Amino acid sequence: MIKLVGKPASPGYAIGQAFLISYQEAESAVAEKTDLETQLKLFESAISTSKRQIKELIESGNLSKTEIDILNFQNEVLNDEVFIDKIRSYIKNGMGVENAIKTSFNESIDELSEAKSEYLKERIEDLQDLMTRLINNITSKNEPLNLPKSESIIVSKIITPSIFASIDKEVILGIVTEEGGTTSHVAIMAKERGIPMIVGVSGILNKIKNGDIIVLDGYNGEVIVNPAEQQLLAYKTRLEEVRVISQEFEKYLGTKAYTVDGTYIKVQANVGNEDDLTSAANVKAEGIGLLRTEFLYLERTNAPTYEDLSKLFKKASESFASDEVIVRVLDIGGDKLPPYINLEPEANPFLGLRGIRLMLKNRELLKEQIKAVAVSNIKGNLKVMLPMVSDYDEIVESKKVLEEVEEELKKENKQFIVPELGIMIETPSAASMADVMSEVSDFFSIGTNDLTQYILAADRGNKNVSYLYDDLHPSVLRAIKDVVNKAKRPVGVCGEMASEPLAIPLLIGLGIRKLSVNPPRVLATKMLISKIDKSEASELAEMSLDMKTADQVKQLIKEYYEKKKIKFI
Repeated sequence: MIKLVGKPASPGYAIGQAFLISYQEAESAVAEKTDLETQLKLFESAISTSKRQIKELIESGNLSKTEIDILNFQNEVLNDEVFIDKIRSYIKNGMGVENAIKTSFNESIDELSEAKSEYLKERIEDLQDLMTRLINNITSKNEPLNLPKSESIIVSKIITPSIFASIDKEVILGIVTEEGGTTSHVAIMAKERGIPMIVGVSGILNKIKNGDIIVLDGYNGEVIVNPAEQQLLAYKTRLEEVRVISQEFEKYLGTKAYTVDGTYIKVQANVGNEDDLTSAANVKAEGIGLLRTEFLYLERTNAPTYEDLSKLFKKASESFASDEVIVRVLDIGGDKLPPYINLEPEANPFLGLRGIRLMLKNRELLKEQIKAVAVSNIKGNLKVMLPMVSDYDEIVESKKVLEEVEEELKKENKQFIVPELGIMIETPSAASMADVMSEVSDFFSIGTNDLTQYILAADRGNKNVSYLYDDLHPSVLRAIKDVVNKAKRPVGVCGEMASEPLAIPLLIGLGIRKLSVNPPRVLATKMLISKIDKSEASELAEMSLDMKTADQVKQLIKEYYEKKKIKFI
């Protein structure tokens, strides 16, 4: 028996035989000795072949929207004449076809790498995947991969979007990789499919062979290879528990979540695109606690029109007519900028011009969003939320923009309802000054992802310091408690922490009464809330505030669940 540890990228349990996929990196020096004309022909042929392969994958069916979006992005790159002409130019200048492709792709990748943002890292992965496809199509390394035909746990150095799209999803029990990140596109696609996935398992290819029995724990990031009989039995029991618990979900559809002692906790959904909106409606979330608008802006060459914004906001409002829908204004910065917003490169974009800071520098952009919300707010359930607030005056200035919108709409004789205006608490300054911020805010929503990152001074996307990033650290819990105590307004949580089983009793105990989670976690969150006693949660929260480490906090909650015999997924 061997126990390996990585990072959980997609939750769930799996038990099955290992199937190793040899990831073939782009190799060079095969076509370098051919003449210039041959090299150009090889390049054009590789483009045509790659386009055909991508087209066949898209047309094969059974792909998720994310998979199709990635393949469409790669196809757009192949059709980008400016980018392709640069490669041709390198070839004509004697660089050699494979080196020309690598050089051009790596130049683009390096530009994106400087930002160090999760969003752009996702595109880096897609570009690397496409670069490998092109070069392998030149070097005749494009033989079909040996893919599983029966149910297996996939083991590989890395799974690229192209490989994932090529595998029959019905046979994937789970995925384990040596490289890759928890926010990669493949991790997102695995979550969409409900496929457990663990990444960052060092040296796994030297420790697992085809046919080995693997137990994959996608909640704790553990991989057990050839477990002892008792261990295997224990995991099979847990797998059955998960199946049984999942069957309970249906009874929470459309119900309100109450703790054992009758405290109501509202469970809403986080939405990042129109598919999420549909998913949130399907699980009957109690409104939208976070409607991200970034997807409307980032993957296009021109800013979305007022009509584009209004269409989305009206759809959201109508989908949840009796519940609130909180629209977060555009939350971008130097790490992820669309081409139509000019901003000089910043040494540290995470501490630079981003969120509401950027919006106040582009007031018309902010005004357009608020105006679209006001006009779409016919049912009176739309609200506006400001991201990355760190100073009182940022809220004051934003309220002035809201007042300007109101005056303009009156002059235009348009029907509208002025939305409430709240803020995200995701900076230490906003958390410590929650009492002051309350004076000019209608509501608070704690963005625990960034709040944790800033409190612990640890970039969650940086593998060298990501071990420090933990939203159950006592310092983060103390900050949440401080916000709840100081706030004169309703406080919710919309970060990943809101759906974490180990965090939910603590949030309830700290006084949070509204949780906004990703749509697939709505029913699981409601079910867990129904098993927790609020008074006991309060005691746990008080105990956690005096602890020294996140591990101590986690152990406290695990022991509570064991004592109360509370099962969760």
